[in-house]
Amino acid sequence: MKPYTLYFIEKKTGRYCFYHEFRKDLEFPNPNLFSSFITALSMFMRTMLESQKEQKAEEKSELFFGSFRLIPLEKIYLMLEDGEYITGILMINVKDDLREKREKLKDIIAIFENSYHKEISDWTGEITIFDNFHKIVDIEFRKSMIYSYQIPSFLEKQEIENKYDFDFIKYIDGKNSIQDIVNMSEENTHEIFRLLRFWKYDMKIELSSKIEKNTVFEPSKELFYLLRSRNPENPDFESGIYSTNIEFKVLSKIDGLRSVDEIINKTRNDDNIDEQKILETISKYASKQKYMKKIELCPLIIKINEKVKNKFSGIQLALIYTLENLCDGEKTIEEIMEKTGVDFKEIKTILNKLGDDVSYRKKREIIY
Repeated sequence: MKPYTLYFIEKKTGRYCFYHEFRKDLEFPNPNLFSSFITALSMFMRTMLESQKEQKAEEKSELFFGSFRLIPLEKIYLMLEDGEYITGILMINVKDDLREKREKLKDIIAIFENSYHKEISDWTGEITIFDNFHKIVDIEFRKSMIYSYQIPSFLEKQEIENKYDFDFIKYIDGKNSIQDIVNMSEENTHEIFRLLRFWKYDMKIELSSKIEKNTVFEPSKELFYLLRSRNPENPDFESGIYSTNIEFKVLSKIDGLRSVDEIINKTRNDDNIDEQKILETISKYASKQKYMKKIELCPLIIKINEKVKNKFSGIQLALIYTLENLCDGEKTIEEIMEKTGVDFKEIKTILNKLGDDVSYRKKREIIY
């Protein structure tokens, strides 16, 4: 989805140095007023945190946001990221892909500071020297990864049909995945992906959620109701709808503890369903947020039973002792992963083997 605006604010003075509108048909805050708002917010947060000894004295003259990275404002988010000289603020829709936009914001800040390192390190206040950067912003934000398991649906169908004459357009119905569309169409695969990326950026279509294999989803009561109504053992179940049967088998594996990768492995082994169909199903229902929510698991280990430890040796045993110290119910698996350098899958495998010696606290609101 196309963002609303991008602001760059110089950290030392709090003045805006670059402003880019992605959507020309909407009205947005004046850059000068907006930079004043951000500076005032920074001062407020600095006042709250000034008692913290770890804050360096020299940082107090610059914009400071600590770990505060996402500001909700009704139907929009202000996403903030610090560079060396600037703070970038990206205004996005609340339904946007936070992880993707976070990476885009980091990248565009790095490109800006690399391109204008000399100018921004000793900035005089002249903003026109950055005018050429507008083209780079458009190019960078048009780049977007889309995946074959995602399901496209039209937002502006009539406009697309009037302008283009590709046969694959008729297969975009909110049910077929991109892979299904590629299989049914005679068009070149690369061209289909290119056009879908272009239409997505211009908000002509929307795509079902991107799914990362380390993600854990917690089912809602609506998902339980859905599964109960479509249980294959229920006489009322529409057994003739093969895709519904696949969806049932995939969705029934979502328990608030398994990662997507674990769901893929279990469903593939138990039900012989291929990874593409599994990801299509999770992507489809994750887009309908009433059925499941992303969560982060914070493992808690009080003490590992010695008999359990005796089942491990070598690197795995060393990791168990490390996990025993790190798993305090506060750190997420991702944070433990960063501290240990061990990947998510291996940590999760060890935690699963520890069984009842591990409990989990769940963070239900994820801010990237």
